[in-house]
Amino acid sequence: MGAALFLQRSKAFRWFWAKVPYFVVVKTVAEIEELYQAALKPKLEAFEERRFTLYHQRRQLVGLTVAVITFAGLVTLGYGLPYWWALLAGLPVVALSAYLYRQKFVDPNMGTAIQEMLAQELLPKLFKDPQHDPEKSIPYKYFSESMFFTHLPENFGGRHLLKGQDGDLPFLLSEISASYDSGDPPTKGQTIILLDGLLFVTLFRRDFAAPVVVLSDDTRQQLGRLGRKIQQANLYRPHYTQLFEDEFADHFAIYTNDVVEIRQILTPQTRQQLLQLKKDSGLAIHFSLIGNRITIALNGPLINFDPSARCDNPAYVMQYYEKVTFLLSFGRAINELLAPKKTELSWDL
Repeated sequence: MGAALFLQRSKAFRWFWAKVPYFVVVKTVAEIEELYQAALKPKLEAFEERRFTLYHQRRQLVGLTVAVITFAGLVTLGYGLPYWWALLAGLPVVALSAYLYRQKFVDPNMGTAIQEMLAQELLPKLFKDPQHDPEKSIPYKYFSESMFFTHLPENFGGRHLLKGQDGDLPFLLSEISASYDSGDPPTKGQTIILLDGLLFVTLFRRDFAAPVVVLSDDTRQQLGRLGRKIQQANLYRPHYTQLFEDEFADHFAIYTNDVVEIRQILTPQTRQQLLQLKKDSGLAIHFSLIGNRITIALNGPLINFDPSARCDNPAYVMQYYEKVTFLLSFGRAINELLAPKKTELSWDL
């Protein structure tokens, strides 16, 4: 089953993994398969039992609704009544069925619960000798200094802080939820989500000459020249820099005052793979290179939950696994490209 598991991975994720073939801090796919069989599959089977029960209850509800509406139609025709009588008789049935469907036969939190289980059971076992605290997150200062967002959050938190060491490179990883309210106090407006996903911080082996910020940003694709003007109207980050005229420029915005290093990182192949990764996963991908710190964020659901698919499918395990491994492999690849290891580092996260 290991080969089948591996083939489910996105080609873009595999490309980033292959760029650092000596990357051994994370467990292999074969080891993840063993972990899946021993520890994860029984827990996923419990979710599958719940999903299967709800699925059949929904089918029964739909069948009963159709039967009642059909009976009402036959009675209407049998008595020669106007057809709209059948419609009037069916409306309360449909309304009641829709209410029961939403309230009793759908579990909107199942995908979140599976993701939480994977974070609890899989995340600390991916690495060698990690420090895992399920109740803590990456400190706020790393989020605020990343320059990912111009609006600072009113609500910031997270779970599953993981502190580890990849060779000479210490790293922090955790789930993060950051948001703010669009209304003016005391009124409450819409909750704007800044980040709801994974945040990763690691060291760069030297200081960057100038900050570099690369953001998933579809504004230019959606609004054309106006979108580019909006991207350029930036006071908090470095200057908006239009380095490329390809599809990557329609989906990512680059902010930097020094284009030399970002050109080394964003080669044509890397741009294509980042773009493909964004399309495959549906995640927004941000990364910044500031001082001696590399920060990478994946914004969005970490598993693509499908209520019609079996919960004990190993695809969910692989989806979580590949996102975490991408963060570490991309961070290390930047280091190996721009600052190959020369001396040992010491940095207390």
